[in-house]
Amino acid sequence: MNLFFCTCAQRSGSTLLTRILDSHSRIAAPFEIPMAGYYLNTSDQNVGLDKIIKISKLIGVPPTLALDDPKRFFAAILAHEGKETLVVKEPTNTRHLPRIFMDFGDVPLIHIVRDVRQVGQSEALIRAYGSAKRAMMLWLQYNLDAVKYHSYFSRAYLMHYEALTARPEQTIKDLVTYMGHEFEPAMLDYWLHDHSDDKLTLWDGMKPSETEWARDLYQGKIAAKVREPSAEVLEIYETTPQMRSVNERFGYR
Repeated sequence: MNLFFCTCAQRSGSTLLTRILDSHSRIAAPFEIPMAGYYLNTSDQNVGLDKIIKISKLIGVPPTLALDDPKRFFAAILAHEGKETLVVKEPTNTRHLPRIFMDFGDVPLIHIVRDVRQVGQSEALIRAYGSAKRAMMLWLQYNLDAVKYHSYFSRAYLMHYEALTARPEQTIKDLVTYMGHEFEPAMLDYWLHDHSDDKLTLWDGMKPSETEWARDLYQGKIAAKVREPSAEVLEIYETTPQMRSVNERFGYR
């Protein structure tokens, strides 16, 4: 089993990326896969375990397998998808990179990042967390962990949302090569492929087509969603030096 972990902050393009990867004949990135054991005794425990229970029903294994033997759980997902490489993506996994290293060793990573000034414009994220500042601070927390802990891993691939949407063919070709596969042009038309995520209700109890979090997936094209940062977002950015420093570290000016 070939295994990759995809790390990210929310609203950074990870679902778009995994939809494209899932459209490859040998790569499975079928839905968000939380690490069940990492959710225990946290405020998000019910959210994470609910996803695990639904995934387990789909693939026909007991949900306790995700707790007792995550590698066998991953293998069961791959068997269900009929593929050979699995991408494990769930934003909160980014907060647990040391545990991932302890549990899975030097597993290859894919980190997708987006300019925090664009993340701060996300209406869905602002509604979920109450303000642009909280949304941007969440981006900072996740990406600080990525910067801090990626050094544990000898293979960590950085992707920018802006490159994915502006130059999707070359960007995906480079990533798929890193993953040890041949690029398949048809994967860019991800909306023409079947995805197990569409059979489940992992998005706050809804299917992805029913929620604003994933609405852009169904527009039938790969396109950047760019808005001019508001005065509020720019003020938060300019008055939070650590945020600006991390953003610049990823190449944003």
